[in-house]
Amino acid sequence: MLSRANRFLQDKPSVERGLFDENLLPEELTPVRMGKIVRDRFPDL
Repeated sequence: MLSRANRFLQDKPSVERGLFDENLLPEELTPVRMGKIVRDRFPDL
């Protein structure tokens, strides 16, 4: 779990969007990026 959180926090596009996109709610960004991280790491799911 920690490695997935680290990937999310080190993902530059996610951090930039979260910091600079005033119209984006953090609740919207997290599931999208976490889903991509899980999909990339476990493609058979």
